Amino acid sequence: MKYLLFPFLSLLLLISCDSNDDSEFNPENAVVYKYAETQCADPWESYGGSTESEVQDALGQYLDHLNIVHFSIAVLENPDPFIITCGGCNCPSSRTIVLEGRIEDKDALTDLNFILQ
Repeated sequence: MKYLLFPFLSLLLLISCDSNDDSEFNPENAVVYKYAETQCADPWESYGGSTESEVQDALGQYLDHLNIVHFSIAVLENPDPFIITCGGCNCPSSRTIVLEGRIEDKDALTDLNFILQ
């Protein structure tokens, strides 16, 4: 009898473990957000002249500090030829940041002016 108990308990333990970690990429819980990069007013302190990798690193560290899960960050040149830019700190640069994250972080990301797509 005790030889049947160990496999049964092992199987029960495996079934009861929750392997669904929301911090790992899963297409089912991933959504896309967009953000119009500013010249120098982004809270993660990267500036319109920063390289794509500098923006990705700065934003990634900032989101990690806020415990916001992100799966990918891309910096795209804005394809709209009619975008108005200026030299002021709050003015938009010519780039858009595209972030893949979780729907659970929507409130925190919208507070940072990201728009759910």
